[in-house]
Amino acid sequence: MTLSTTSDAEKMQNASRVAKQVLGAFPDYAKTTPEYTLAIVRVIASYPPWVQSKLADLRTGIPAKCKFLPTVADIVEMADRMGNNQFGGMALRDYSGLVVDDRPYHPEIVPYVSNRPTRNPAHYQGVNADQEKTKEGIRRAERMTAYVRELGDGDGLKGWMIAIERGEDEPPADWQPK
Repeated sequence: MTLSTTSDAEKMQNASRVAKQVLGAFPDYAKTTPEYTLAIVRVIASYPPWVQSKLADLRTGIPAKCKFLPTVADIVEMADRMGNNQFGGMALRDYSGLVVDDRPYHPEIVPYVSNRPTRNPAHYQGVNADQEKTKEGIRRAERMTAYVRELGDGDGLKGWMIAIERGEDEPPADWQPK
C-alpha cells in the first residue's frame, strides 16, 4: 500500500484558506500588500495541517492573540509554541516539501518471528525443544517427589531430610514408584 502525497498546489490552497481565515479576522486586512499575504501563506504552508488549523482558531489562534495584523514572526512564534505542546519540545520540521516513499512493499525481506511452524520452522523447533526440556524437568521433579514421600512413609518433609542426609538428588535408577 502506498501513501498518496498532496501536490504543492493543494498544500498552497490549504495554506491560502487558513491564511484567509487568519487575516480575514482583522479589520485592516484590506490594506495589506500581495507580498505580505504571500509571505504569510508560505509560512503557514510550512507547518503540518493540525498546526495550521490551530492557527486559524478564532478563540486560541492568531486572531485571538494579535491586536493588529500579525507579522511573520508572530505566526512562527505561535506555530512553534503550538507544535511544541504536541511533541513535548520537539522542533517542528518544514512539511511543505514532504516526500513519501512510494516504492513497492516487499514483505519477504522483512524479518518475521512467529511460533507457528508455517511461518518460521527453525524458531518453532527451538520452542518445541525448550518445551520438551521443561516437560522433562517436571517429570524428574514429580519422580523425586514420589521417591521422597516413599522414603518418609508419606511424610514429604521427613523423606527430604533422609534424601539430603544420603546426598541423593535423584531417585536410584532401578527405583519404581509403588
